[in-house]
Formats: sequence, structure tokens, C-alpha cells
Amino acid sequence: MKNVILVSDHKTEAVCRDAINIANSCQSDFSFYLLPPIKDINSPLVKPFLEYDEGLYYLDNKRSKQGYEKDDLLIAFYNGELRASKFGLSNLFIAGTKSSETPSCVVLISLKYLDGNVLEDKYNYLIQKHSILHLILSSIIVVHTNLETHNSSYGCLLDFNNNLASFNRVLQKGYYLCSSIENNCYERLLNNRYGNSIIRMCIEFKNKAFSSEFQLTINKLVMGDENTFNNSQIGAVGSHATASNNTFQQVNNQLPLDINFSELSQQLSILKSEIKRKAETSEELEAVLEVSKAEDASKQQDGNQVIKHLKAAGTWVFTTAKDIGVDIVTDLIKKQIGA
Repeated sequence: MKNVILVSDHKTEAVCRDAINIANSCQSDFSFYLLPPIKDINSPLVKPFLEYDEGLYYLDNKRSKQGYEKDDLLIAFYNGELRASKFGLSNLFIAGTKSSETPSCVVLISLKYLDGNVLEDKYNYLIQKHSILHLILSSIIVVHTNLETHNSSYGCLLDFNNNLASFNRVLQKGYYLCSSIENNCYERLLNNRYGNSIIRMCIEFKNKAFSSEFQLTINKLVMGDENTFNNSQIGAVGSHATASNNTFQQVNNQLPLDINFSELSQQLSILKSEIKRKAETSEELEAVLEVSKAEDASKQQDGNQVIKHLKAAGTWVFTTAKDIGVDIVTDLIKKQIGA
């Protein structure tokens, strides 16, 4: 029997307890345990920022001290910003390792997405609860089976979700594993040693925790509209950022899903020319440089960097963009600075 150890924090303790009660009552391949929130002031998990590898090795050491084995999955929740600076990544959603990696079978989930706009109704406790339960099941599947995430979005637990619409589609489907006409995750999981137990947990989580109130709420979500992930560079939604192959997932999270990068680049070029002509002070010259960097990022379709540099450019650039009628740029800056 495999052990699954959940290390909660104050936001997730009740959800983790519910998950453990349901999971332990419906299957026999996994035994779930709950560890209390970490209060050690020297723990890296109390830092506001944390490198993923420091967090994973810390969890590996904690698991060992608790007397668990290397192949017992430990999932911890973290309230700060999860980073992988050596790969140029920040605000990771989740990082984890499989049994074949070192350290093995550890998952760290950043809860910053609960404070951002990844969940459209972020203050709804039921939506928060089910997003956490989905992440727990996704972690178990990826760590303890041979299944991988896939780029196609079917509402499957193994969707490689990189935008708001696809993440909410997973929640709407509710613990769904895609069919043989999709990516065949259900059939492939059935053939896995732990498949029956995982599928049983999916069924029980949906039946016992997936309330009618939640179903009504999630069905009101608008799929594929202009919603954006504001003020957060969230990565690896519903999947894993593994230490060995560096498959950290990030999304163009602050841009509308239907952004036209070609038009955006053209407008940034126009704006750059105008502010370059007007710039007099050192601050204005610095703003020209930021807009130039945003233009370069738009050509690479790197939405995170576009937003980063437009925010750094400041209100003078926003005023100029508004005056010359570059509406796409104006709207982007307006959403970021609250103008």
C-alpha cells in the first residue's frame, strides 16, 4: 500500500481532512495521512518566496523524519511565490517529482492562484475546495502512474491547462478522465496497477464532495471569453513542474485569450516611436526602453513579458497610448495600473 501524506496549511486543512476521509473509505491501494500546518519559523515554507528545489528537498527531508518511505507521496501546500529562477520562471503553480526522480514523490502546490483570478469566482469556497481536490488527484496520477499530461483540453484531470477556460473546464467536468476518442486517459489508467483505486476516488470525490451548489456555480463560468489572469504569472495549472525535465508550465496569463500578437506588435511600434520623439527626462527614456522590450516580447508571443514591461513603463506611456489611439495597448495597461 502506498502512503499519501498531505501537509496542510490554514487554508487547506479542512479540505485535506475531507479528502482523506473520502479516499481512505473507498479504496485500498493508498493510505492517506494529514500532517498539521508547518509552524517552524526556520522552514523554507514560511518564506514569501521559495525556489522549487529548496522546497522539494525540504519536503523530502521532512518525510524521512516522519518515518515515511521515499515512494510515499508527500503533497504540501505553500502560501508564497514558488520560483525556478535558474530556468527564468516565477510564480509557479505546482512543482513535483516522480518516483524515478531525486528527490522522489514530492509535490509542492502554491496557493497563490486562490488570491489571483485563476478561479473566476475566487471567493467561492466550493470552487476553491474542488480545485484543491483536483490537484491532489492529478498529483497522485502523475506521480504514481505512467500517464502524462496532454496539451489537448478535454476537461480531463490530465489536461495541460494553460488558460482560465481550460482550467474551469476541468472543474466543470468534475474529476473526469478523457475517453478513447480523446486522449484515452480513462482506459490507460484502468490498465495501471493503481488505476481502479484512483478511478474510485474520482467517483467518490465527485459524488460525496461535488455538491449541487458547486455544480450550479461552476456551470455559470464563461468558457473562452476575455477573462485574464490578472497580476499573477501562474504556471502548471493542474499538472506538474518536474525537476528532471524542467517542464515548468507557464501561461500568457495576463493577456486576453484572443489577443492578436501581430496587431499588438504594430501598436507597440507606433507607441515606441511616439514616446521616443517626446521623451526628455531620464524616466521617460527608461519608459521608451520598457516599451521596446514589450514590443520584442510581443513578437515572441510572450505575454508575461509584455505585461511586465508595460507595467514598468508607467502612466506617462498609458496617457500617450490613449492619446494616439493604440487601443489594444491602452486596454492592457489600463487593466494593469487600474487607470
